[in-house]
Amino acid sequence: MPELTPDDFNKKIGAIIMNLQALETVIRFFFFRKNGEQHPFPKRCGDRYVPSTSLTNYCQLRKWVRKFNSGLSQEERPKYAISEDIVEMRDAIAHGRLVAPDPPSLPYTLWKFGEPVNCQVEVKFCDVLTAEWLDSKWKLIAAEKDKVVACFKARGFQGLS
Repeated sequence: MPELTPDDFNKKIGAIIMNLQALETVIRFFFFRKNGEQHPFPKRCGDRYVPSTSLTNYCQLRKWVRKFNSGLSQEERPKYAISEDIVEMRDAIAHGRLVAPDPPSLPYTLWKFGEPVNCQVEVKFCDVLTAEWLDSKWKLIAAEKDKVVACFKARGFQGLS
């Protein structure tokens, strides 16, 4: 197992976050085109309000993934369906606890917990973020994003290259 340095960790976790953001953006753009929406993405910062579109509305990634998957035909599903496991990982990164061993060293462990029930919480996510884990996850997310892009192109939508 290759040694994971702090710099390697930062680059790899950054690649995961960038791919998660790219995945959500292409799903949103898919629906922007599918719905024939007209208001493009805002061109500058500073506007207090912009039109609500698939690109700008407040909707969680889980809902976008479910909406995308449910809109696929039977023929499209095997090629383009996105794993909801991606959302679990995204939620763990956004809302989880990154814990270092004692004494602190890499790799870290990422935990995410559910709502309390009878003074207990469910462990929703727990993975040790090794170099292999980080590499496999950013590649998985990139592959899921590529499915959306391929579906976008197969449907003849314009705007993604």
